[in-house]
Amino acid sequence: MKLVTQIVLVFVEGRTEKVYEVDLCEVGAGRFVVNFRYGKKGAALKDGSKTVAPVSRAEADRVFQKLVSAKEEQGYVREAEAEAARVRAQGAAARATASGPARPAGRVANPAAHAARARILLERLGQAGADRRWFRRAGATRSWPLERAIWRAGEVRLREAEPLLLALLHTASSSDVAGGGKGVRDYSIAWALGRLGGEASIESLARMRADPKQPGHVQRIATEALLALSDAETRADFRRDIVATLPAPLRDAHAAGVAADFAGALEAHLAADPRAFAVMDLLYLVDDEVVRPAFLAELARAPLNQPHFYWLRHLFKAAEYRRDPRVFGLFAARFEKVRANPVVWRATPKSVYAAPTREYLRRRSWRTLRRMGELADPEFVPLAAGVLLAFTDADAVAPRGDYDTLAPYRVLNHLLFTNSPRYELRRNTKAFRLRRGQRAGQPAPPAREEAFPALWEARPEGLMQLVAESTCTPVVEFAARALVACGPFLASLDDDDVALVLTRPYAAAARLGLELARSRHASGALSAKVLGALASCAHEPARRQAFAWIDERRAALAADTSFLAALITARHADARGYARTWVRSLALAPETGAALVGRVIAALLALPDDAPSAEVALDAAQTLSAALGKHLGQVGPAALRDLLGHPLAGVQEVGAELLSRLDSRSGLVPVDVVLMVVRSPFANVRAVGMRLLAELPDDALTLNFKLLVHLTADANADLRHASRPLVARVARAHPEIGLAIAEGLVEALLRRKLAEGAPSHVLRVLKEDLTEVTAQLTRETVWRLLRSGSPHAQELGGLLLADLAGSAASELELEDLVELGSHDVLAVRQASWRMFEAERARVLASLVTAARLCDAKWADTRERAFAFFRAVPAEHFTADVLVSVIDSVKEDVQSFGRELASRVFKEEDGPALLLKLSEHPQRSVQLFTTNYLERFASDKVGRLELLVPYFTSVLSRVNQGRVAKARVLAFLRREGLANPQAAALVVSVLHRLSATIAIEDRALALEAMVAVGRAHPEVPLPLRVVPVEQRPRAAVPASGGR
Repeated sequence: MKLVTQIVLVFVEGRTEKVYEVDLCEVGAGRFVVNFRYGKKGAALKDGSKTVAPVSRAEADRVFQKLVSAKEEQGYVREAEAEAARVRAQGAAARATASGPARPAGRVANPAAHAARARILLERLGQAGADRRWFRRAGATRSWPLERAIWRAGEVRLREAEPLLLALLHTASSSDVAGGGKGVRDYSIAWALGRLGGEASIESLARMRADPKQPGHVQRIATEALLALSDAETRADFRRDIVATLPAPLRDAHAAGVAADFAGALEAHLAADPRAFAVMDLLYLVDDEVVRPAFLAELARAPLNQPHFYWLRHLFKAAEYRRDPRVFGLFAARFEKVRANPVVWRATPKSVYAAPTREYLRRRSWRTLRRMGELADPEFVPLAAGVLLAFTDADAVAPRGDYDTLAPYRVLNHLLFTNSPRYELRRNTKAFRLRRGQRAGQPAPPAREEAFPALWEARPEGLMQLVAESTCTPVVEFAARALVACGPFLASLDDDDVALVLTRPYAAAARLGLELARSRHASGALSAKVLGALASCAHEPARRQAFAWIDERRAALAADTSFLAALITARHADARGYARTWVRSLALAPETGAALVGRVIAALLALPDDAPSAEVALDAAQTLSAALGKHLGQVGPAALRDLLGHPLAGVQEVGAELLSRLDSRSGLVPVDVVLMVVRSPFANVRAVGMRLLAELPDDALTLNFKLLVHLTADANADLRHASRPLVARVARAHPEIGLAIAEGLVEALLRRKLAEGAPSHVLRVLKEDLTEVTAQLTRETVWRLLRSGSPHAQELGGLLLADLAGSAASELELEDLVELGSHDVLAVRQASWRMFEAERARVLASLVTAARLCDAKWADTRERAFAFFRAVPAEHFTADVLVSVIDSVKEDVQSFGRELASRVFKEEDGPALLLKLSEHPQRSVQLFTTNYLERFASDKVGRLELLVPYFTSVLSRVNQGRVAKARVLAFLRREGLANPQAAALVVSVLHRLSATIAIEDRALALEAMVAVGRAHPEVPLPLRVVPVEQRPRAAVPASGGR
């Protein structure tokens, strides 16, 4: 590496000198880098580089000069001018000592007022004690509390107060600070010394920090003061000591130096125990690039309750003291957004962050900023910017009456609208509201509305930060309006800065960028970068102006592929449409067109997965196809994979368009790329993939037959239909592959996880396109299909079963054949009928089992079974067969059973048939059973005993089975009259009936029992004659009586 140019810069402030060395080095032929070193003079310098990779000499010179200029703006001078800077610094220090309190550079203040304030503060600090007067004369003025004077001295950085403050350390008695809390004077002194102190204060602060008798909050503020007064090297040593005290997991994660790993370790540490949140106090003392991201993330989500709030409050005060914009702004915004916790009386632990606490913290946030602004503190702008950056458009609420969208956030409104003619904060109210005559949503007035506008103008970089980073529209509008007053600062912005302003998605930022672009255009310094950013900004008039300026320079810009690519992928549709029209009219050279296509593809690959980017991608894809089609040449597989793997439809369509220009038969298209296209969630992209698949030869398709299986069963209907001819083609050319495809489709049906519409499509393919190979499926596969819960699988099984009916019937158990007759799929039932007929001899041998087919759940199967059994000779029927048919709950089956019993009944089967039929609970069967009582139960007492449940069931029906009931009563009466043994049995049955509520049945039962009793007096009757009760006739009352 060869040193080409070196500039040494020096920064002088008091007794401190810093060195910044900038080197321009050549590392190869025409390749250069820009390196730098910095640090305290005389100490080891730290290294860095402004160029990640070597660049050209022109680019290196630009980076080199920009870095040098930036440092010179910060106060660095060339090494030759260092001596003069030292003299100026010494003179300034002498003047500061002579004139009193030192003020930071850039402070806008009244010197006379400042001198008077300093005199009063010094007088008060010089008084002994607090000068409290318990007994005063009327009209005597109250003395200024000493602690407040100490605090004020720190706020104004009154360096002359340092010896007075050191003398006041540890002088407070309990009565001196009554109501202010323990250690409040020492706390105030430590706070002030960190602001105004020097070397003399460090020792006292160190003792205070190490003193175990001091309260914790005093020790903490002493630590902060020490850090404020220490140099960078001392602070680094202190951080190392703090890191050593961290818990081991956090210490190890910090040593690894990876912020993400430390964030994970911190999250795990805090999740283990809520009390572990105390470690956040230590982490804020470390506060380096490894710790800070995790620290900020935890601060943003930590609940404002115990035990977290105790430490959060200390961290808020520390951030306020350090003037840390990010942390202070985070806290200030959370106090505005998070509602107070409800107060639970006598709760343990005590309620925190209640309404009064929240109100105090909200007021304190603004008071800190206000007092800084009143003192013209240059740190006001960074701190206020930190607060404003903590609010976003998502925080806006619906307008309500006089309250606008951001009314709930008081500190935000103070910063933006303190001097506003639109908004006001009325006395004794807590929210800004619209003034009378003002309406929500109206345009901002020409006048500036923010608090302390002069301070913002003195630090325009803060306004630039808000424009560049804020996601809150009113904040961006304020910053853009305020920047207009900072002419010299705007003139110093380079093209990158202006382009950054224009890329912000806010009309106010775009209007500011338009004004900057106009000034550059007027001076002839409008670069292509700024013009491109203007053409895609959020302000429509600005875009129209950009189009007009582009038209003036079309010839020069036509060769700028970077500019064209940015316009083709612009955020707004009018810019993309303008680019498409322009590019269509260009006659680009092949190398220029190819470069433009490459840049557009690179821009598309960088798009995020969101709705606006989806529109950009679709428009860009259309432009590439319509305007740059002839330049879409060969693209490498890696680029195609990146395009096809992008989540946006438009980006995938570009990849598909590039693929569509290739012939898959050439072998240039990798199969995995084709698969990526086919598996795209977008139909246009999938169509290209299917066309490429169709172009593949049969041999190539056979190697990817599993893909055809997946496509046939895919959730997308377009893929299913497009793959069908490919499946048929492969099956015809290679039957063995066709069988493998059929087996794969069968497995897909059996898994029952296909999308809606896919099972029916798979079934059609198997039935119509793979008929020859499905016939080769094994019987085991057929049975699996039949037993599947999928109706489509069952239908296929039925079709295959029909083909196997002749050979498969003999392998099936008769129970299986009967079960198939109740199958839900017609084809299965039809196959079972044919097999049933084919196995006639086996059916006749097991007629009881076969008879169950008559009770199938489908009527068509029952009709076929009825026809079959009507043709069976009578000698094959037994009582069990008849009973199995009659013993059904279906009316048609019972009717057929009664028909069979009437046709094929044999006398010897009568008793068994009677007993079995008597067990059936249905009325029709019970009535049919009465036909067998006279022939097979008369004069048979033993059989009567077996029929008692039947008699009881028939006679117990109320208002039902009238005919059966009459026949049974008549039969029982005859049997009771004829046989004394039967009489006792009959009486027991009739006794139950005599208790019925049906009057007719009860009378008949009593009559029958009396008749049986008269015929057989020895049979006891459950009857007792009750004589009629004689009652005297009631007397008739006299006429007119009551």
